[in-house]
Amino acid sequence: MTRPLRLIAVVLALSAVASVLVGAAGVSSMTADRPVQISVVDDDSAVIGVDDELHLNEESEFITNRFTEDVTLSINTTGPDQGALSLHTEDGDATDRSAEPLELTLSPGEAVHAHLQANGNETEVEAVEFDIEAEGERVDVELTRTVDVVAEDADNEASNTTTGSASG
Repeated sequence: MTRPLRLIAVVLALSAVASVLVGAAGVSSMTADRPVQISVVDDDSAVIGVDDELHLNEESEFITNRFTEDVTLSINTTGPDQGALSLHTEDGDATDRSAEPLELTLSPGEAVHAHLQANGNETEVEAVEFDIEAEGERVDVELTRTVDVVAEDADNEASNTTTGSASG
């Protein structure tokens, strides 16, 4: 190697070693204060809306998809016997509760309707627990809700205790 090339190689090698030892001119960490605001809404306004009551012997709109895309719901229940609680979509697509979890797909704005049938031969049901998973293209939600069972009393006024019972 010629002398000028050797000198250039030595200078470059020393520069590389110096930059490793000293560090590059750049930002290694940064702190910034930014205001953050978080809002929590009730279940009836949430993107997967869940009603907080089931009315005994009445059909009600129970779970609503407020996302802007289709979601597939997977629903497990704890409470009444399988035959006492029926769930279906607005189109009448019934669900088979003999094999939980129940799986059904809801379009934006579509709801699951619930009907809890009373039968005087079984124990009273005061609440039903729902484990709900919703999945879509950009959606992944898991929630557990305990829903009160409301029955009409003799004066046709709602009470939080069932006057009947649920069975299958």
